[in-house]
Amino acid sequence: MNLPTKLTVMRIILVPIFVLAFIFPVFVPHSLFISGSSTASFSGFVALGIFLIACLTDFLDGYLARKLNQVTLLGKFLDPIADKLLVTAALICLIALSALWMLYSVWFAILTICVIIILSRELLICCFRILAASNNVELSADKLGKSKTVFQMTALIFLIPTMSFVYLRLYDMADIIFLIGIILLLISTILTIISGTNYIVKNRHVFKDSDNKDKDEILTVVSFTQNDKKEITNDQDSIICHSEQSEESPYYKKEIGEK
Repeated sequence: MNLPTKLTVMRIILVPIFVLAFIFPVFVPHSLFISGSSTASFSGFVALGIFLIACLTDFLDGYLARKLNQVTLLGKFLDPIADKLLVTAALICLIALSALWMLYSVWFAILTICVIIILSRELLICCFRILAASNNVELSADKLGKSKTVFQMTALIFLIPTMSFVYLRLYDMADIIFLIGIILLLISTILTIISGTNYIVKNRHVFKDSDNKDKDEILTVVSFTQNDKKEITNDQDSIICHSEQSEESPYYKKEIGEK
């Protein structure tokens, strides 16, 4: 396992650590947050630090793989999985924590809709890539997809520490960074829809390759069956011809006469 792949694996390992740090306030009695002095109030900043380290490994593994010419199939397989695990975990934790404070607000509804769209798109693209892989077609990420990822990561950088500002009673700061994060998340959601649609339309030949593959398999079976029938017919004809030739043979007649 080379260095870029190790960095990717490290990012995967950081995901559960990030989740534990992010949702740690859930396990602390709410009464401890009244004074704003609980150490759990800083969990958002700890989670943000872990998230930034994971984002840094996302940049470094791709950069080193290209610079050191160490691009491997394992790295190509693990890198998108690590990205999706990190983003998915952050979005789900964000929904869970936001529900504790603004369950019935408009902002929570907007946040929930954005998360549903983003996660649905990722699931759809994963299924599409599985279909492409079954047809031996390799698909690479496009610029729109990368731009979407950048906006997602940036939005999460603003949204992750929001609850810590709330715990510390810095409500004005919490409102500002939450508003910036929501705007960035809305932009990333729009890019998610556009990039996902463009990705499927641009690579729509995958569906044609799938249909052609099925047709080729059917034709192969039909051709194989017809060849078998021809071979059987030819074998039967050869047996009949051989029998007729044997009866016309002088040796055959001589044996009949002797009998």
